[in-house]
Amino acid sequence: MISIGLARLERASTDEKQCLARMVEAGAVLYVRGIRPARGVFDLAPFASGTVLIEPERVFTGYRFTAGTLLPAALRSEEDAASVIRASAVHLLPPRAQSLIMLRESGGRQSSALFAIGFGDGNVVYDLQSDQEPAGADLEEIPLVERLADPHT
Repeated sequence: MISIGLARLERASTDEKQCLARMVEAGAVLYVRGIRPARGVFDLAPFASGTVLIEPERVFTGYRFTAGTLLPAALRSEEDAASVIRASAVHLLPPRAQSLIMLRESGGRQSSALFAIGFGDGNVVYDLQSDQEPAGADLEEIPLVERLADPHT
């Protein structure tokens, strides 16, 4: 698994991005974190053609891990309808994308906070949450979905 922040990926040269693409195509998993909600449209190249529209951060009431095979079996279909989560999400994913964590709005609409796109024999996992934790945040007060999305916890 290769983990990279969006800011670093954006600074990467064309050659560096192509090198990452070759590694993913050969079977690596690339985890991209820190996609800023103010971005709006996010280009998925060089791993997929097209873009996704990142919706502004807002409050969701509940989450659900999908049954996606990229998730550990113990997390598949896990859900919590009571958690209140402030997050960014994508409502419409490209056809090749697989949602891994769905967030639920109070009206029932669901959006993806974590999704993957297959590329060759590998996958690129896009985490739409910021790398910044709220100041003074106590780990016990951070919902499970946010803790699992943070590689440092």
